Amino acid sequence: MKTRIIILLLTIAAFSSCEKTGINNNSILVHVIYNNAALPYADIYLDVDSIGSPLDQRKADAKGEAYFDELAPGRYYLKAEGNVADNKPARGTAIVDIGRTGGFDHSDITIYTE
Repeated sequence: MKTRIIILLLTIAAFSSCEKTGINNNSILVHVIYNNAALPYADIYLDVDSIGSPLDQRKADAKGEAYFDELAPGRYYLKAEGNVADNKPARGTAIVDIGRTGGFDHSDITIYTE
């Protein structure tokens, strides 16, 4: 009887400790471009719809890149805003679907601003 209980507990522990794929396990690397060059330090907003407050916000680095991780599967809307010469605003948007296949998904997305 004790052997069965131990086997049952070990089986439960083995299955409960497995990594859950596709659940908050996805990421997006965003590249912001203006006139075929990186747009450094742009503000990048991430949301699940095209209106309303963003879920998350990142500041692009000197290479115009930002990284969002621990994302659930779904469709995401990205918006980038930065400034170019003479403080002129540059804006762009992109839409990405991630994690729809059930496994880990890493997406590289480029936002072209104007």
